[in-house]
Amino acid sequence: MTLSPPSEPGVGVAPGKAILLGEHFVVHGAPALAVPVRGREVEVRVSPGPGEWRVQGNALAYVRTMVEHLGLDPDGLALTVGGTLPIGSGLGSSAALAVALVRALGVRDTEEVRRLAHGLERLAHGRPSGVDDAVAAYGRPVWFEGGVVTPIEAPAALPLWIATTPPGPSTKVAVASVARWGEAHPERFGRLLDASRADTERGRELLAAGAWERLGALLDDAHVRLSEVGVSTPTLDAVCAAAREAGAWGAKLTGAGMGGAALVLAPNDLDLRAALVQAGAQEVFAA
Repeated sequence: MTLSPPSEPGVGVAPGKAILLGEHFVVHGAPALAVPVRGREVEVRVSPGPGEWRVQGNALAYVRTMVEHLGLDPDGLALTVGGTLPIGSGLGSSAALAVALVRALGVRDTEEVRRLAHGLERLAHGRPSGVDDAVAAYGRPVWFEGGVVTPIEAPAALPLWIATTPPGPSTKVAVASVARWGEAHPERFGRLLDASRADTERGRELLAAGAWERLGALLDDAHVRLSEVGVSTPTLDAVCAAAREAGAWGAKLTGAGMGGAALVLAPNDLDLRAALVQAGAQEVFAA
């Protein structure tokens, strides 16, 4: 995986992602449905020649490793990472960073951007599913099943809110924890896997139809499953409960869990900020 050093300044931008339905169970063969996070992006600016790096401290080593993985000398570039996407909150920040970096380095073909970004995602997650880098590269909802990612259309922007809570451990840790739970409870895990598959397939239909209230009920059911396999937290549970009590159609954790973000489906005229912050959210924004 080698790119030529840039000959001129470049800028790359990519959105975050939210798993609408299917996280964790997608690792075990069920499908997943994911959507981009509107208005929350990672931006990377690259200039040729030695120069200053402006990167959030805890991401600096990772970005340098990505640049080296692309066959480039980090000390031969000036690089800035910015944007509005929360880091480490289960919103696909590493994939958005990878896509934005590849674009800033001059790659324009969407499929090539995604291929290169998927390779970079292996540095962070070992065996990434491909969902995160697909959403970041396509900027559209995607359906993931059996290792195949398919961009899909939605009739209108989803009326979503994101509520962040303190980050959890890495995705690797959360995935391994769920795998251990499944090994300890094989029959129950099989039933949860089947339920996730059925609800995610139904969720795709409801997304296409814009049936938000019924889709919200599926989010609630998904959160119960994720709680059972051990990747929710008291704060995520409280935030989701507060959203429902405030009038949301449904709420669930999104991403690897054990911390991170909750996803809320709610009417456009319902402002959830105060209720969710009171329940323990650090930041609440429409997505």
